[in-house]
Amino acid sequence: MLHKKGNFLLEQKQLDKAREAFKSSYDISEKLGNQKSSAISLNNIGMILELQYQWKEAEEMLKRSQEIYADLDEIKPLSTALNTLSRVLMKQQKWNEAEKILRQCYDLSRKEEDQRGQAIILNSLGRVLHKQGGEEKYKLALMFFQESIKLGEQLGDQEHLAKVYTAMGQALLAHKNLEEAVIQLIKGFEIDKILKNERGLTIVTSDLTHALLKLGKVDEARMYYKKALAVAPNQPKLLNLAQHLTPSPRQNTKPILKRCPGSQAQPGNHR
Repeated sequence: MLHKKGNFLLEQKQLDKAREAFKSSYDISEKLGNQKSSAISLNNIGMILELQYQWKEAEEMLKRSQEIYADLDEIKPLSTALNTLSRVLMKQQKWNEAEKILRQCYDLSRKEEDQRGQAIILNSLGRVLHKQGGEEKYKLALMFFQESIKLGEQLGDQEHLAKVYTAMGQALLAHKNLEEAVIQLIKGFEIDKILKNERGLTIVTSDLTHALLKLGKVDEARMYYKKALAVAPNQPKLLNLAQHLTPSPRQNTKPILKRCPGSQAQPGNHR
């Protein structure tokens, strides 16, 4: 009953009360020796703490939960707990720990033959490896992004593909590979535009226009900005980009090529 109460309160966004309900459920489960129920409560408390930006406390709860699930050999809930834990570690910029947890997640998703889970985890691994820095990690990150894209295409998951193209573009941009970054970011942009994904479009437009301006492609940067604005006219972060897109006397209007040799994606599908 307390689990149901906690879930109801969570749906109502009453986070403190939901956390209290799950804490009470955990206390009862511990007295009864019901380890599975204890793990569920700890996992739910961890997710609530994540929503409340209490990363350290969330990490502690989720680690306790995943340890119990591992002892019980509960694969699916263990995978869920590990995924949440990896997010919390990434938000704390604990990139090495996050990589370790994500690799565990990936092994579990392979065991469960969960292609969608594998695609998501590979994208997260790419982001984490890129954040660790260094040429070797950068190359590994690109490899994971490509594998995630391949799975996303097999699944026909356009929303996922937009996320990976954007993440890959961001990694390339940070590595100063501007031309290739633009190619990947355009792919993410076009999918988000079709899906009318305002949040994704805001993120990718910021990176895309930045890369284009670095290349002196002012007209093209303004073109993509206007396209984004047509879909998401009320996004504050998008509106703030306008000040960086004023006309310049040295504009280069030559468009960026939208396909690169060896790309796994079919240009007609995305660009």
